[in-house]
Amino acid sequence: MRKYSVPEIKKRIEVFLVPEKVKVHGRRIYASEASRCGLKVRSENVRGKLWSLMSDLNFRLNDYVSQGSIAKCVESLEHSFYAKSPPIGEKE
Repeated sequence: MRKYSVPEIKKRIEVFLVPEKVKVHGRRIYASEASRCGLKVRSENVRGKLWSLMSDLNFRLNDYVSQGSIAKCVESLEHSFYAKSPPIGEKE
């Protein structure tokens, strides 16, 4: 979407940004929805190697952030960072 401005991109992906349409933070995004927004989509076989690797990563990260002290973890090939959760009873 490099050829589009930020407002144009936001309009195209509105279905993923508007709470009335999304409703749930962790809901699935289907390939057909993403394609209609103009995103490049490649579907993978759920029994394939890549799907297995992504499932393992998702499981490990979910376990990591579910321990209570980490609120969010973001990783890429070259970088990794996390945000700590505030102690129970304290506001952010």
